[in-house]
Amino acid sequence: MAVAASGERLRPGTVRVAPPGQDLLVRKIGSKVLYEVAEPTPLSAPSLDRLLGSVAKQLGGAAAGAVLAGSGTQGAEGLLAMRKAGAPTFAESDVSGPGAELPDAARLLGGVVENLAAAQMPRRMVLMLGSQRERPAVGR
Repeated sequence: MAVAASGERLRPGTVRVAPPGQDLLVRKIGSKVLYEVAEPTPLSAPSLDRLLGSVAKQLGGAAAGAVLAGSGTQGAEGLLAMRKAGAPTFAESDVSGPGAELPDAARLLGGVVENLAAAQMPRRMVLMLGSQRERPAVGR
């Protein structure tokens, strides 16, 4: 895991985090998908809603989104944007107590397609994205 840099290309098998106090977005230029470090919004930095919203706008159903255990609701609206853009979306199901706030908020907003244990998410995302690629792109 490393800190993302603006203009860096997203690559399979890599994990990037936002620089401290900055927002992280994605943008698509042709066939390239790049990270973009942005000035933070006044509410929260890094903003998970802003990141997931940029994924929804730039990649639509070609991406998958998930929220794991967390307090607060940061990320619930972004996950809803991804679902509305046609992306498969997931929330962690095996959480209780304060850590259930974020997955519960995402479910209440309607942003969750499927509830899964965190350990099941990576495999399910790969399967969902693979099945989307095999279907004809009618109506997308």
